[in-house]
Amino acid sequence: NSLLYRENLLKKLKQKVQKQVDWLDESPPFDNVQVQAATTINELDNAYTAPVFGFEDFIDYYNKSSSVHFISNITVPTMVLNSLDDPFFDAAAYPMEDNSVPVKLVYTKNGGHLGHMFHEEGQEKSGEGEDKHKISWMPNELVRFVRHVEVKVFETGWPENVEPLKSYESSAVEVISR
Repeated sequence: NSLLYRENLLKKLKQKVQKQVDWLDESPPFDNVQVQAATTINELDNAYTAPVFGFEDFIDYYNKSSSVHFISNITVPTMVLNSLDDPFFDAAAYPMEDNSVPVKLVYTKNGGHLGHMFHEEGQEKSGEGEDKHKISWMPNELVRFVRHVEVKVFETGWPENVEPLKSYESSAVEVISR
């Protein structure tokens, strides 16, 4: 449940900030009362992240820190994987596919925040005996992507064009196009 996850993360972040305050010999560059009173990540970012790192507020922080401003500068084959149910990011803000850059954007309906990195029951296992490890989808997907790029570069001499990347199809059960 993303609500429980956010609440737990917020609690842990506030504890970390409090430890910093306890270690400091001088007043911190933020209002710790506001930090400890925060009930959302946005409120915590307003009270802590923005003043510590020189942003006006959490909106300024998110806007200036967003990778969307840098995607057009990418020159090597890149796969960007996001889940539309990630509790930290508004899916409406995810970038649209830009066919002029070698970036493949993959959006899945489910996965949460970092959920593609973790294992699920019923997945294949590798290894033998006690050394068997569950295999996550995301690392396998990354290997598929790198192999696709490698084959297409060999076949076409890419990166002179981005056509090879357009032909990549994710193995995700449900990929959402934007």
